[in-house]
Amino acid sequence: MSSESTPTSSMILPLKTMTLKSMTLDAQDSPTIREAKLAITKDLEKRYTHPDLLDYLHRATILDPRFKSLPFLDEAACDQVYTDLITEIVEHGHQVFGFL
Repeated sequence: MSSESTPTSSMILPLKTMTLKSMTLDAQDSPTIREAKLAITKDLEKRYTHPDLLDYLHRATILDPRFKSLPFLDEAACDQVYTDLITEIVEHGHQVFGFL
């Protein structure tokens, strides 16, 4: 389980999204800040992109009440994550209980 002092995998995608948003270049950024933001963005964008890992992280995030609306996804992608999760739960219920 988790607590505020022990973050879980459900926080990875929301934090990644927030970090990438904060790395948006600004006209007032110095050359050093621009380089740092570009380097951070380049490195972070390639992380957590494997489809299986991304699916796991979406499901972990959607099950966390703090992030259940998946604010970092468009509506169609959010609906797909919910549909996939519900389908898996129903299929598992059939296997375990023989009904649902």
